[in-house]
Amino acid sequence: MPRLIVNDEPMQFQAGISILDALQSAKVHVPHLCHDERLAAVGACRLCLVAVHGVAHPVAACTTPIADGMAIATHT
Repeated sequence: MPRLIVNDEPMQFQAGISILDALQSAKVHVPHLCHDERLAAVGACRLCLVAVHGVAHPVAACTTPIADGMAIATHT
């Protein structure tokens, strides 16, 4: 199970899910419009952008898969 740091808090999630799904399961609110479980994620609205340590630009949480050791900030 991948271990992530979310807003300076260590957390663990099941593998193979998006950042948005992981954050929602941890009850961390990230605004989103176009995400719907019945549809394929496209990241079109760009409202769910989060900062990932080591990545130069914000990423769409709905289309980015989690990875072990990832550090995510939702309130930057």
